[in-house]
Amino acid sequence: MRINPNNAIAHNNLGVVFARKGNAKEAVSQFSEAIRIDPDYAGAYYNLGKIFANQGKIEDAILYYRKTLHIDPNMTQALYNLSWILATHREAEYRNGEDALKLAQRLCKITQYKQPLAFDSLAAAYAEVGSFDSAVSTAKKAFKLALDQGPEELVQGLKKRLQLYEKRSLYRQTRPEEGNS
Repeated sequence: MRINPNNAIAHNNLGVVFARKGNAKEAVSQFSEAIRIDPDYAGAYYNLGKIFANQGKIEDAILYYRKTLHIDPNMTQALYNLSWILATHREAEYRNGEDALKLAQRLCKITQYKQPLAFDSLAAAYAEVGSFDSAVSTAKKAFKLALDQGPEELVQGLKKRLQLYEKRSLYRQTRPEEGNS
């Protein structure tokens, strides 16, 4: 960055280092600088969304995930994280089942119907819109894939969510940062 202080990738990467060290304030500063340098840098918008989600600043997280997808409509991490929030957040003001469903369907298509997390998000979105039969069948697909791919923590989470959908119940996050990514 001393050689080229206008290197958006370098600022983004430094932001990632700060985020991993738990310094959210500096991470946000670096991601913001990357965006100032390159307003079309989807990765920096995504990283801001993730930081804000982890801090429980859900409105900001949603905004930055949407900005990410405006620039890169096929970024799987942003599709997953946004669809998960919109389908499962414990506060109704942040949920939007129809949007979650569209995002999760696109995610499943992009991942060629081979990722358990994509199916997990789709199942949660189906449940959110009241399509519990679809939620159950989709959660079963996620569970089957997770059995083959792991990890065990995901397998157990999917099992619990499948049981909820079979009872025609919704899954709700218990913590702001809760998710599967």
